[in-house]
Amino acid sequence: MNWEYIPNMKGNNQLWEALKEYSEEAAGQNIPSQSPSCLLHNIHNSIVRSINALGDDIDTIQADIEVTTRSLSRLLSRAPEDSMATLAEIRSRLGQGEDRFWARRFEEMDTIITKGSVADV
Repeated sequence: MNWEYIPNMKGNNQLWEALKEYSEEAAGQNIPSQSPSCLLHNIHNSIVRSINALGDDIDTIQADIEVTTRSLSRLLSRAPEDSMATLAEIRSRLGQGEDRFWARRFEEMDTIITKGSVADV
């Protein structure tokens, strides 16, 4: 069926042109003429592919969240001494950079913590 002959009560072809363009993108080819049912089938397939891809992305994000949660849980369940040793090691490694960016940030944090501790007394 030619696009010009698709029934359109108002004589406005904008909707059908938009659907044709979307259907062509979904099918990956130029479609000179197409029946409305074929058009809707192509659009349906495109939507299904998009939803499946979105579902895969969501599954990946959920897996990442689960791994991160387990890692944080293990870290938080360690004895406070172990956690402090780990923090000291991280601070030591990050503070060794040539620009000392992280060392300065840690110094700023220490100053803020110290001021807060003094204010609490």
